[in-house]
Amino acid sequence: MGVNKFTAAEILLGSCLTLLVEFANWLLDLIGVGFVIMPVLKAMVWIMFTMWFIAKGDKFITKPARAITSYVSQALPIVPALLLAFLINVYMHNHPKIAKMAGGLGKGTVSGAVTKTAIK
Repeated sequence: MGVNKFTAAEILLGSCLTLLVEFANWLLDLIGVGFVIMPVLKAMVWIMFTMWFIAKGDKFITKPARAITSYVSQALPIVPALLLAFLINVYMHNHPKIAKMAGGLGKGTVSGAVTKTAIK
């Protein structure tokens, strides 16, 4: 099964959902109960997005580094982090060469290449 790219309509739908959740987060924070409810709601939304990415053929969404980074970035209260995490993951899904380069940097591929070149 190949990787199906996200269309503009799917990106718009996902962005609207994340903005709705971010607005609910802001509203519940004003009331004073956001810190109790929103981590659970954001986790449920992110699990839904993870299943969506898996259905689109993205097998790297469940890699620990990408999953932890996406979830931890949602703890930032200053920006709509859920929207940013969704858009970054969509971009990486639609551009696998860039995702491969970004994933390779975390594994030390660049330093390995430099070492192999230096040995020759």
